[in-house]
Amino acid sequence: MRPKRIGQALCLLLIIVGLAGSALPASAHANLVRSEPPASAVLDAAPTRVKLWFSETPEVSFSRIQLFDKNALEIGGVGALHADPSDNKLLTASLPPLPHGIFTVSWKAVSAVDGHVTAGGFAFVIGKEMVPTGGIRAALPGGATSVSGPTLVGVSVRWLSYLSLAMLIGGFAFAPLVFQPALNSVTKARQGKGTPAVSPLPPGVSFSHDSGLFFALFWGWVLALCAAIAGAFVQAATVGTDIGTLLTGTRFGLLFWLRIAVLVVIGGLLAYRQS
Repeated sequence: MRPKRIGQALCLLLIIVGLAGSALPASAHANLVRSEPPASAVLDAAPTRVKLWFSETPEVSFSRIQLFDKNALEIGGVGALHADPSDNKLLTASLPPLPHGIFTVSWKAVSAVDGHVTAGGFAFVIGKEMVPTGGIRAALPGGATSVSGPTLVGVSVRWLSYLSLAMLIGGFAFAPLVFQPALNSVTKARQGKGTPAVSPLPPGVSFSHDSGLFFALFWGWVLALCAAIAGAFVQAATVGTDIGTLLTGTRFGLLFWLRIAVLVVIGGLLAYRQS
């Protein structure tokens, strides 16, 4: 196999593994599975701490917990969240001494798997005599208890990433996997009939700098780089942290640098194709 053909195959492999691998976990969320005290629990004694189990490992430094009374006023003295050493999906926080009454736990979790943010709340009661006739309901400022949803900017960046991925994979795979086999078949058929062979690769699908194929590859690379950088800023704004902390202290940051490294290699291979 010629060196340039090897570079082309390596480039395609890097795109699939590096870019697709870092963009695939799109549906994962750190959803609350259960808690102690449980939602709508009626307790005889005040709990000393709250435990939250999630469906995925959360980023402790970007997750939070708050406690509110029945009038949606925040109660101070709640300890910081800590990861349980025996269960990486469990977060715990200490609670201050609480009187009988209705209380609401508000939580926000950032998934360590893909950086998605979820939020919600649940209520519990201390003292059976405090159970309201209308049932136990969470009381949060503004009544916000829903899970965070996608934003227009976030969706746009994700689609930009998918578009660039399609252009890069399609561009590198088109010539060796589609055009070349088809042209080889035509060449063999013509040779069998004694007609002149077809040129192995028409000029229109070459990798020269002025070809349409190179144009698609180049702009796919540019879009992928822009999508990676924009995605990092969107994620930092979503979790409420600075870009430096996000890129140096989270799994999202690790995937970001992996993706940048893959793009640097792809850019080098694109330049090599023109040499």
